[in-house]
Amino acid sequence: MTGPSSGSTPDSAVGRGSDAPPRNTTLGLWWVVAAGVAIGLGLAAMDHMWRATAVIAAALVAGAVIRVLAPAPLAGGLRSRRAQVDAAILLVLAIAVALSGFTLDLTAKV
Repeated sequence: MTGPSSGSTPDSAVGRGSDAPPRNTTLGLWWVVAAGVAIGLGLAAMDHMWRATAVIAAALVAGAVIRVLAPAPLAGGLRSRRAQVDAAILLVLAIAVALSGFTLDLTAKV
């Protein structure tokens, strides 16, 4: 039998270079960030913009902390690059969300 699965290469490395990082098979603590963002979006839908901003920014900061401190299998879906790069991206996103959300002018204009 010939084909990609008949060789001695494991299925997770088929079609990928030898220097490719291992695939994530579980999302791990990614769900903490996803749940925080979902709750924040729910708050935004109910017109609680400042609370939504705080929850989403906090979820992104929590994701950065989890990515740096959690072991690789537990970080799961938060792993895509080096830990420092992933954490920096999450922190920049948290700052961007906080700045844009907390500077909203929510006074009624009549």
